[in-house]
Amino acid sequence: MYVSMIKGQCPLGTFNNNSFIAHLSSTAGADWRGPYEYAGTVVEAFAHNAAPRVLPDGSVAVWFIGYDGEIETIRCPGGTPPPNDVWPDWTGKQIAMAHAPAGHPGGPWKIEWLFKQPQLPNNWWQWDCSATNPSATVADDGSVRMMYRGTMCTHCSGCPSQPGNTSERLGIATAPTIKGPYTRPSTALNLGNQSIEDPYYWRGAEGTHHLIGHSGTACRHFSGGSNWCGVVASSSDGERWKLASAPAYGPNVTLANGTVLKLFARQRPQLLFDPSGSKGKTPRKLLAVVNGAQTLLGGTGGLMQRDSFTLIQPVHA
Repeated sequence: MYVSMIKGQCPLGTFNNNSFIAHLSSTAGADWRGPYEYAGTVVEAFAHNAAPRVLPDGSVAVWFIGYDGEIETIRCPGGTPPPNDVWPDWTGKQIAMAHAPAGHPGGPWKIEWLFKQPQLPNNWWQWDCSATNPSATVADDGSVRMMYRGTMCTHCSGCPSQPGNTSERLGIATAPTIKGPYTRPSTALNLGNQSIEDPYYWRGAEGTHHLIGHSGTACRHFSGGSNWCGVVASSSDGERWKLASAPAYGPNVTLANGTVLKLFARQRPQLLFDPSGSKGKTPRKLLAVVNGAQTLLGGTGGLMQRDSFTLIQPVHA
């Protein structure tokens, strides 16, 4: 498993300085349910939003957002968070990809820097002036379709609090290989004027297109919805998309012992499929959904001041 981890016993609010990409290994061998232990570092800080894929040739690629250079790590003595959230400064940040050869899931890793943020102020109204949350699918011929979240570098007045918030949009960049060059779309996907981030993009039976992501605006449209649910959308051609009419998951999880875990936040969904699944017209079996999560307990303040962890929830078909 490849995940984002936060250094220095710090909360999520320090991710812009302290996040790095780690390789975790199940101590139960091939059992994906774990438990897991730290097996090595893929990319040092700053690196965040790990989006791994096993490629057709058996090698591993992990798309992420990162910084090509050194960055200062914040310290949180005794786990005490800094007094204020450290909100991202995206200057110099960019979407990147780390690649390890087949048979070597722990590396060595070769990093490719894929595309930088546009330079301000010329592009600050561009829909993807700030680009993040990459999630790629790779065809048998090696070509890539990479979905990502884009935002303008200056928000429209009132956007963050409006039901029709369009400040977070999704688009798909294409490339002939995982190394690029990547061609960015001029416009975002039409997903019902909803603000969606953290997509996991995959191809289904007969080449259909699917995504699962996080959306506060779409979730509030569901009856009794939560700001922290997952949303699903599908497309037959990758261009025209339709959102599902119900959430993929809610903010609470029932554990194996029957305890209900009430979550403060549940973001960055990733899906785990049975690697022995077939291609073509037969869908692969979905095993679990993996989230970055935070509980209502063990923290105070807002989203970024709380401890975070990786949640693996089995899916029972």
